[in-house]
Amino acid sequence: MLKWKAFVLIVLLVGFVSKTNAQSDLPREKDENSESAFPTFKDGIPGLVKYSKRLFPIIYENTNDKDNLPFSLKMLLTIDTSSKVVDIEFLDTRMEDQCKIKVREALLKMDGWKAAESKGKPIVGKYPWRVSCILWAR
Repeated sequence: MLKWKAFVLIVLLVGFVSKTNAQSDLPREKDENSESAFPTFKDGIPGLVKYSKRLFPIIYENTNDKDNLPFSLKMLLTIDTSSKVVDIEFLDTRMEDQCKIKVREALLKMDGWKAAESKGKPIVGKYPWRVSCILWAR
């Protein structure tokens, strides 16, 4: 009797495992909001580096504990179809809440973006932006 129950259990486990393994369907055509399309910033990376220097005084002035300034900023900017920053997510960034609010306000006013495109049309896109090794007080 125990062998029969063990056999049924093994058959059920194999059935569940075959349904949950890491296989996926064949790739389909990307939808309009493709994650593979990225917005671009005027002057590329050098332009972003130049712009990031505007954030340094904002971060420094809006951090109460100057000994606990963040070592880096990891952000995900959402750029809409009209090339405007509409949302900022702070990822794994150790920053005080009031500082995040001020940085967000500055980034929402940021211009110089070109919306991501799909099939020649502008789409909403996300741009991962990391700023690290910052000398905040300078």
